[in-house]
Amino acid sequence: MRRLRGEYDRLRQAVKRAKCKARATGDWTRYKHLRQQMLQTEARDPMDLDYRRMYYVRYADDFLVGINGNQAEAEAMKSWLADYLSNALQLDLSAEKTLVTSAKERVRFLGYDIKRWSGTRILRYRSTQGIKTQRTGTYKLSLLMPPEKTVAFAREYGNPTTWQGKHRSKLLNLSELEILMTYNAEVRGFLGYYSLADNLKDGAGGVLWITARSFFCTIANKRNCSVKNIMKTLKKGPGRYVISLEKAGKGTKEYELIASTKQLKREKGTYGQVDLTPKTWRYQSRNELGRRLIACECEWCGIRGSQVEVHHIRKLGNLKGKTPWERQMIERRRKTMVLCVECHDELHVGTLSEKKKMLRKTWRAGYPERGTSGSEGVSVKPDVAIC
Repeated sequence: MRRLRGEYDRLRQAVKRAKCKARATGDWTRYKHLRQQMLQTEARDPMDLDYRRMYYVRYADDFLVGINGNQAEAEAMKSWLADYLSNALQLDLSAEKTLVTSAKERVRFLGYDIKRWSGTRILRYRSTQGIKTQRTGTYKLSLLMPPEKTVAFAREYGNPTTWQGKHRSKLLNLSELEILMTYNAEVRGFLGYYSLADNLKDGAGGVLWITARSFFCTIANKRNCSVKNIMKTLKKGPGRYVISLEKAGKGTKEYELIASTKQLKREKGTYGQVDLTPKTWRYQSRNELGRRLIACECEWCGIRGSQVEVHHIRKLGNLKGKTPWERQMIERRRKTMVLCVECHDELHVGTLSEKKKMLRKTWRAGYPERGTSGSEGVSVKPDVAIC
């Protein structure tokens, strides 16, 4: 622990004496004045020569070294690191990227800005000794979202200077649901990476504003109407914009646009899905995905009324064209295929054959389909799962 500063120690003793005197006289004026003065005075010596700490954090080939000390010690550590990497590991330390910076300034690491928070937080809490007032959080490091990263992301959706959104022509051939899902995936990917930032909601406000306006402009361009009418049509509450999809036997399902900071959730960080780009390609198939899901029909064996799943590929070029299901996706120019659970499992195992498809066609020719107006009158409520 750092050495206690003499000025703070003198104030602490004065506060104790003033408190004893105030209890006897009932006049708490001097005690309150000294107490406020003590809470505004630094308690420990930040340059205590007997207190030194070093923190090392690394991710891949990027690393950050934090030193509780002066600039001379930081420069000495930088020289030692350069010699060690060169002699022991035969690696060169980049002189342009390796900088000695004060914690008062922003330091860029893995896309975040790290800066020392110099504010003062005073808490009043109950303890075994009674009510205590204590200063806490001094010199805490803050994770911040860089402004230039926000501007670079917003440039795709409009003018980051005036924060006016624009329509995106490359999405006009998609359905409205697929356009919404594409926007949500892109916004969720960017803001999800910065979910640990202390200024997340401050930086996300501009991002959500321009992306939502860009979405409205794109839909308005697709419908050939005004943005005002689009907002009025899709609005389902304060800051809530929804596209509804009616499912047979299941009512209406709503897909909500991410357009407000109230929708952001700060959860515990996990390391299973790190640095993955948004998978917007799954919403850009040749045929509208929502219509195919509503049909609840396996596009291979043709069975209806059962649970269906969606098989995705990254791009059509990855299909080799040897198996029947690959040839079918190439012919239809689709990156997705709606399959029943059985066919989907067989596809991943490698046993999905064209024989099953032909047998199913023969069966359908002689018997009515389940869930239709046949003699049994069975009402089937299908489920849909995207995986």
